[in-house]
Amino acid sequence: MDIKVIGAGLSGLSAAFTLAKSGFEVTVYELGRKPSSRIITGIQGFKNFGKRGKILWKIRKDLKLPISSKYFLPLKRGTLLSPSFRECEIYSREPIFYLVKRGFLSEDTIDMQLYFLARDAGAKFIFNKRMEEREGNIVASGPRKGVLWASVMHFENEEEGNEALLYYNNNYAEGGYIWVFRYQNLMDIGILTSKRDKFLPQKLRKLISRLKPLKERTGRAKLILHTHGIGFYDIPSSARRDGRCYVGEAAGFLNASKGEGMYYALASGCLAAKSIITGEDYDKLWKKEFKEELVEGFKKRTVWERMKNKDYEEMIGMLGSRISLEEYREKVRKWMKSKPAVLLYPFFLMKWKLLGKL
Repeated sequence: MDIKVIGAGLSGLSAAFTLAKSGFEVTVYELGRKPSSRIITGIQGFKNFGKRGKILWKIRKDLKLPISSKYFLPLKRGTLLSPSFRECEIYSREPIFYLVKRGFLSEDTIDMQLYFLARDAGAKFIFNKRMEEREGNIVASGPRKGVLWASVMHFENEEEGNEALLYYNNNYAEGGYIWVFRYQNLMDIGILTSKRDKFLPQKLRKLISRLKPLKERTGRAKLILHTHGIGFYDIPSSARRDGRCYVGEAAGFLNASKGEGMYYALASGCLAAKSIITGEDYDKLWKKEFKEELVEGFKKRTVWERMKNKDYEEMIGMLGSRISLEEYREKVRKWMKSKPAVLLYPFFLMKWKLLGKL
C-alpha cells in the first residue's frame, strides 16, 4: 500500500520518515519546489519545560526522530520587555528552550534534516505537485486559514550572539508581540498579531528603524530576507475526516498562546503514521499526547486578546527585573488564573467554534 502524504513540512516529513522506516511505501506531494517551502528561512524555538518535559528526549526517544542535537541551540536566559521597555530577565540552570534553524536555504535546518532522514529511509518526494485532500492518507498542507499573522525580517550579523527577547506592546502587535531571536550570526526580528493587518510588513520596517531595542540590534546587520506568514489554531473534536489523518496546522495544532507549533507538527506526524502502522486510534493518540497543552494555550489566548498595555506593564512589573523560570511560571499561572477570561473558557471556545473569533 502506497501511503500518500500531502505536504512536506515538519508534520509531513515526520510522518513520511516514521512510515518509511517501518517498511511502508510513502510518497510525499509538495506544492512548492523544496521541502517546507512555506518556511523559506528563519529561527524558531522549542519549549523545554512544563508537562512536555525535555524536548530533545521527546523528539529523539519518544517520537523516535534521530535528529542530531547539534542542530539545537540551548538558551538558559530570555528577556521580556513591557511597553515602556521595563525589562525582566528569566533564567534557568537547564535550557529554557532550544533555537533551531528553519527552511530550505541551508542543509543545517531541522526541515532539511528531516527531509534527508525520510528520503534515506525510502520515502519518495514529488515537488511542484498539487494534490487534493481527498487523494491523501495524511494531510499536512499547513494552515487552513489565518487567525494569527506574522512578518519577519531575517538578518546576518558580523558578530555572533545568542538571544531570545519578547516585546509586548498592543500599539504595534495587538494580541501578540515583537520578538528577537539570535542564533550565532543570524538574527530574526518579527511581529505577531491576532489582528489582520495588510500593512504589517511596512509596520515592522518602521519599528526596526524607530524602536531603540530593535535599532540597536540591527545597526550593523545585513538584511537577508523579509518573509510573511499565517498561523491557524484550533482544538478539533477529531483530526480525522473520511479516513484521512490531518496533522500540524492542517488540523489546527498550534499553541494559541504564543503561536508555537513545531512540536505539535512533529508529534502529530509521527502519531498519524503510528495509527496507520499499528491500527491505533489517531484521535486518542494526539489527545493523550498534547490536547491538554492546546487547551491551556487557548485559555491563555482568551486573556491575551483582552490585554491592554497597562496589563503588560502590571504583569512584567510583578515579575521584577530578574526571575527564575520556576518563579516565573508560578507567578504567571496565578496572575492568569485571576483573569475572568480564563474562567469563561467554555464560553469562548463555543464562540470560537460558532463564529471563528474570540
